[in-house]
Amino acid sequence: MTKINPSQTQAEEKIIPSPPKTAEAKALQRLEDLEAGEKIDWITTIQEGDLIDDQTLDKWLTKRGYSGEV
Repeated sequence: MTKINPSQTQAEEKIIPSPPKTAEAKALQRLEDLEAGEKIDWITTIQEGDLIDDQTLDKWLTKRGYSGEV
């Protein structure tokens, strides 16, 4: 959390929460987001032999900031 200068008025105070660092904190944050109706990107697993849509995957990776050949 951000330290607040005692001379600041209540309107000037800005509390910036720290991002969650532990897996537990991240999981709790995802639950809060889910309950608030926010869209959540879930991690999916695949099994050996499952088909992968390479074009869709490449678009998703590019959107997330990855570049180069995958």
